[in-house]
Amino acid sequence: MVSAAQMREVISSYLSQDDVERFVLEFSPLSHNIHKNGDSEAIELANKIESKIADLHAALVTKSDFRSFLRQLAVPPFFNAYKVSPLVYTSSTSAVRVTVGHQWASPEASSILFADRRYA
Repeated sequence: MVSAAQMREVISSYLSQDDVERFVLEFSPLSHNIHKNGDSEAIELANKIESKIADLHAALVTKSDFRSFLRQLAVPPFFNAYKVSPLVYTSSTSAVRVTVGHQWASPEASSILFADRRYA
């Protein structure tokens, strides 16, 4: 049975290596007959990905949009629910808010979501 975790592995591999041919070669066997041999979450992922591939093929979305879409799917839903709040430090005179942005509870989720951001 094809699982959502297997689908996410293929997505993560594509996001880290940007190899479209490999993505197609790995995704196609998983999605073939997914309605017969996949769990419900895997079926949902396959349907979403195939729909977005069709949009990409019809030039309705850019490759960058497609990668952003896949980045959202690569992280299981429970990772998206838990964000660590920005740090707050206090001093004797006043509170100082340190803006660090949201940190994800999982390093894996953070590396997938922010893989193509460049920091100065």
